[in-house]
Amino acid sequence: MTKALILSSFAVCTLSLQAQHITPLPKMDGQLTALVLQQRTNPEEFARKMPADRMNLGVRVKDADAVVEAVRAAGYEAHVIIPTVVSVTIPVVYLPVLAEMEAVESMAYPHKAKLALNLAREDAGVDKIQAGTGLDTPFTGKGVVLGVIDQGFEYRHRAFLDDEGNSRVRSLWNRSLSAETQPMTTIPEKYDVGGTHATHVTNIAAGSVVGNNYHGVAPDAEILMIPSQFSEHEILEDVNWVKTTAEAEGKPWVVNMSFGTTVGPHDGTSGFLPEINDLTGPGGIIVAAMGNTGTSFIHTQGELAPGEAKYILCKGGTDALLYMDVWCNATDGRSHIKVTPFGYRTMKIYDYDVAFWDTVGTTSDVIDDRNHKQHIYFDYDVEKVAAELGTSYAGNKTLLGFKFELLEGETEPQSFHAWTLEEYGSFAATTINSQADNMLKSDRSYQAGEAAACIPNAVAVGCYMTSSGVMSSFSSFGPWLGEGTVKPLVSAPGQVITSAVSKYADDFEVTPDVVEFGGKKYYYGQMSGTSMASPFVAGTICLWLEANPNLDYAAIEEIVRATSRVDADIAMEYDKDAEGNLVEWSPNAGYGKIDAYAGLKMALQMGVLDGIGRVSESEHPVTISMNPDEWRILFNNAERSSNIRLFSSAGTLVRQQSLHGVQQGDEIRLPLTGLSSGVYLLNITTSRSNITRRVLIR
Repeated sequence: MTKALILSSFAVCTLSLQAQHITPLPKMDGQLTALVLQQRTNPEEFARKMPADRMNLGVRVKDADAVVEAVRAAGYEAHVIIPTVVSVTIPVVYLPVLAEMEAVESMAYPHKAKLALNLAREDAGVDKIQAGTGLDTPFTGKGVVLGVIDQGFEYRHRAFLDDEGNSRVRSLWNRSLSAETQPMTTIPEKYDVGGTHATHVTNIAAGSVVGNNYHGVAPDAEILMIPSQFSEHEILEDVNWVKTTAEAEGKPWVVNMSFGTTVGPHDGTSGFLPEINDLTGPGGIIVAAMGNTGTSFIHTQGELAPGEAKYILCKGGTDALLYMDVWCNATDGRSHIKVTPFGYRTMKIYDYDVAFWDTVGTTSDVIDDRNHKQHIYFDYDVEKVAAELGTSYAGNKTLLGFKFELLEGETEPQSFHAWTLEEYGSFAATTINSQADNMLKSDRSYQAGEAAACIPNAVAVGCYMTSSGVMSSFSSFGPWLGEGTVKPLVSAPGQVITSAVSKYADDFEVTPDVVEFGGKKYYYGQMSGTSMASPFVAGTICLWLEANPNLDYAAIEEIVRATSRVDADIAMEYDKDAEGNLVEWSPNAGYGKIDAYAGLKMALQMGVLDGIGRVSESEHPVTISMNPDEWRILFNNAERSSNIRLFSSAGTLVRQQSLHGVQQGDEIRLPLTGLSSGVYLLNITTSRSNITRRVLIR
């Protein structure tokens, strides 16, 4: 993910209401309630800040058909996403009407996100997607459906065409236009206006082989492109479309999500994440970027005892806005803590009454209907706070603070977590001297991206730099607050990656890496981020699913846990146990660097145990991992017999090994030590095939 994503509520408005703590209207969350109340109390300001006549949101329902029928009868748009969720496009004034329907269970503000530009464009250290991997395999993602939810597609880039110029994209669903659009199988010459993010990401996962070594990990995967608005319920519909498209033909599927945001409960319960998670299973995998906030101190946590207070200072961010999200850890459906804002300038605290805070933004204090935790959020205009303090807002100055304490009558300690939205404020390192012992410290933990990586069964991916082998400084840290899985799960190359770029992008610059085809030019350029690491893993899992279509998240986790590499370059990311051994999981690197070859071997072996049997009809019977000191030969299928021979360039037989009763997933190691420098030929024969590979020993 090339930057934290921006919740659309900030792009639209900062609300101002008559009550600091909002009591949610029936079946609505705090933000929807805020919209309704502002429309009632200050319609002129509401109209200025909410120019769109209608909003699109997802609604949890008991009877989807009844809700759709009622909304359409009122003259608005609605359709079923899954039997328990309906998409509606309605004016805010219709929200209370919708809430009164017996068939409606609940609705929440439709948080949307948008992608920012890449983190880095550098001139050195370019990592070609495939070059140097030493992997020779017939597995190319054939028969696996890959969905990419993103923004910035050049639909007909050479990376997505075959050698005859036909599109490899089997279907396109442009959700950026409207919630009511439909998928199309004829891929137009038009493009997804904006950046180049999606073009870069999709090529990393599945770009065509075009002769420049910048092709994707799974170049024969079947691509579904989804230009997105990143609304939570739309993502649910997108994944469901990929799943139903693939399963209608009995094919496994993978969805890549290189997006996310920093606020939310980080436990897998926000938005429609539980429903998205339910779509995964055998042959259905979601891969998501961890995020790029590894250098940002936008998280804090604390524990409150009765009679105790804790403090944190904040800085405003872009457009002088601050957003802070607080979640109490108790899941009993009760409120336990209160958070009070204050002004802060020149080492002094300035208390203001509720009436003042009403003028600078919104505070919502509600019980979340999914995880039953107390949720408090602040959405403030720091420029107005600065004016009240007698100063001006210039940059991200520390002008706001928050006091945390238990509610009156609470007798048990309570703990909580808090996050800021990166572009809209951060926690400050400044200390209130008089409260130094009670100041909360900000940290880089618990930053798995909401909206994607925090889907419980999503494969959350961290990022390392191939040229140095170390973890990228920007790669977000786990853990998360959910149960049963870990975030991140694995790491992959993502820093300074050369991949396809869109010549139609707003910020396009001509690059030296050009492919000419059919009288047109297509470009390849560099980007960095966990956005780039995620599709590397998505493409790798496409290879594994081709080998074993029954893999589910638990199997992927088992493979990653057993085969990922923790080398000297990332060993410092891991703690040590009492015996001095590295623990197996790190909140920055997960279980280590993904190993496509070792993972493929294990996927094939799992297939034998699952009774899948032979999975590859390729003429090539083996996958080969080429390292300087040895070649590893992995049999993709069961073979009655095989003969492995190594010849010198003069034709002299140097080494030979005959095998009988070879099983799928069996591996033979061919040591190269002791051989003189020069060119050799490796010949592998079976009863059905005969292949030869050139071996160079330096």
